[in-house]
Amino acid sequence: MSICKTLDPKELPKYILDYETIIGEKIEVDRSIDSDLVGYCMELIPQKFESYAAILNPFYISNKIIDELKITGVDNRFRSLQYGQSYYGVSWFRLYTALGINFNPLDIFQVQEPIESKGRETNGILFPGEGVIEDDLIKVILSTSKEHYINITEFRIFFNFLMTVGMTSNHYLSCTEEEIFHIKHSKQFHSGPSIIHTPNEKWLLMTDYDSDVSFIGGETQFIEDLCRKEDQYFVKV
Repeated sequence: MSICKTLDPKELPKYILDYETIIGEKIEVDRSIDSDLVGYCMELIPQKFESYAAILNPFYISNKIIDELKITGVDNRFRSLQYGQSYYGVSWFRLYTALGINFNPLDIFQVQEPIESKGRETNGILFPGEGVIEDDLIKVILSTSKEHYINITEFRIFFNFLMTVGMTSNHYLSCTEEEIFHIKHSKQFHSGPSIIHTPNEKWLLMTDYDSDVSFIGGETQFIEDLCRKEDQYFVKV
């Protein structure tokens, strides 16, 4: 049963609005951030939850580079046809391991330089998308939410205007789990959503238009379950 309805973006809860990085009221949130992952988390998402995790979207790697680097653990859930060839999802951990780079997930901001410093051209390596959250990772969050909070069937999603076609206005909606993906892939939006949250403040998922890392905050057991299920993509911070 559909419950999808459009909400006034001004109804975005105040504790979230202060951290929405384009229209946020906290000036310090909008500054350039050169800190580590923990510091970035503190800047991007409200600090009102018990625990937090960073979500590291996968790299997309061509078959040629996968074979050259002997990358193991390719994730077939993530596949994209680019430049006439197939690209597959590879986690940060597995790519850096294949490159012989010591990967510290708490210090991830200079993503491209370590790869180039190893003499690797980036042809055949597509870096994680900015301002996007992979569908399959959202599905893990929603299924885990259902395990912990069986009565939560309504979610709120927010699209910053930069994620809309035409970049005209922010959009805030209330919808079911299934409707999230229908809305996410509608012609109205080219990326996002910026925010997914529960009306009762059990958890909050936030990304930023120009960030390849997203964050989720919630109760400790919920966050730890996400990190256990998808330890290649969710890192507790």
